[in-house]
Amino acid sequence: MPDERMPVQVNGEAITAFPYDFHGEPGQRLALLDPYGNGYLIPNAGSIRLVRARQQSRDAWNQRETSGAFSTCWFDHGPAPRDDGYGEVRYEFALLLQPAPEELAAYAAQPPYRVLLQNHQAHILDHIAHRTMAYALFETDWVIPHGIVRKTDTPVMIMVTESEHGITLSLADPDLRLPKRRNMGYLDEEANQTPARPSQVRIELRGAWQMATTVDAVTVHNETAAVTLLEVTCAYGMTREIVLQQINR
Repeated sequence: MPDERMPVQVNGEAITAFPYDFHGEPGQRLALLDPYGNGYLIPNAGSIRLVRARQQSRDAWNQRETSGAFSTCWFDHGPAPRDDGYGEVRYEFALLLQPAPEELAAYAAQPPYRVLLQNHQAHILDHIAHRTMAYALFETDWVIPHGIVRKTDTPVMIMVTESEHGITLSLADPDLRLPKRRNMGYLDEEANQTPARPSQVRIELRGAWQMATTVDAVTVHNETAAVTLLEVTCAYGMTREIVLQQINR
């Protein structure tokens, strides 16, 4: 902060104290506004720290000492956090860009989304207001219990938005499949110059669906009224967007 008096807001209260140290409490819901007006909803602030203090550092060339006034907020999991048996430490926050304080308060009082699943297999979120289900799928070949997406054979990112005409399915495989070396801490020159390799992703959808418009590298198979199979070629981490209409059988 160029001025250490720049406020942050914690649940509607403007904090200008400097230095300042805040510890969240388990089950506490926090609505934060940073010094530049960005909003954050944290449903469970049990591991939250918010510190306003002067930080010491070195410049980009490591030649001289620098310092500045900072407001810093983080999830403090500790040096040896305990997990839930799957190597996980759970946390959640929503970020709102430049909301008015009353907009953030309303959002915090009634969030327009709900987290349906948050484990080692997937993170699945339902944005009720936008009629959109979002999937970050980490494991494959298991029956997904929420929404239209039933199964996938590749870890992928999917969003499904419903409308009166059908659904829009957005899909991306974030793995570029670049060459990997053992203990490779960075991409070497060969990897940097190697084109990403495409992947063939197979996705099962609940129900019978057909494409509303033709999309390159996408094939739809309707073998039964209960399940539709999509075969999609993905590359470069780019998103494929597919508009589908339901078939009445």
